[in-house]
Amino acid sequence: MVKGVNMKNVFIVLVLVLLLVAVNNTYAQEVGHENVNFIQFYNSEMFQWNYNMFGGLTLNYQNQNSGISFGINQAMRNALLQFPDSDQAYNSYRRKNTTGNILMYGGLAIILSAYIPLYNQILNDNPDAFNRNIGWTIGLSTGGLISTLIGSFVFSSGQENLFSAVNMFNRNKARELSR
Repeated sequence: MVKGVNMKNVFIVLVLVLLLVAVNNTYAQEVGHENVNFIQFYNSEMFQWNYNMFGGLTLNYQNQNSGISFGINQAMRNALLQFPDSDQAYNSYRRKNTTGNILMYGGLAIILSAYIPLYNQILNDNPDAFNRNIGWTIGLSTGGLISTLIGSFVFSSGQENLFSAVNMFNRNKARELSR
């Protein structure tokens, strides 16, 4: 052993040199011409998901953003229709999204409107009519709640189909890039 050389210091220097080499190779891979082209292609030709705190999930495609609660914009729809598998998944999303929204918001409207007759009876101070209408109100609000729950289930299963359509589209586009 050389006098004055600490093995611990030698080990630290070797680890740092190996780490520097690994980081340098990673950096070279990131700025390579092929990776820059792929990143530019990915940013412009593939779908990306984002989450907005106030708007929920948003879908991005070719520098356009679209919420997904009431459907997606025309350019995104046309892109998803390019491939047969993403087309099928998108059409399933569209049907389930429409049905789910109708059931959810229709059920919510039924729940809210079920209490209007009771409110009118309270204002008119008519306890007999109030007692007759309480059963209808409970029945309508229960039906509206069930409709809302079924609608939210259908709506969320439609979201799964949109995720599948986007993933299928991105895979097909990646295959096109690799050719």
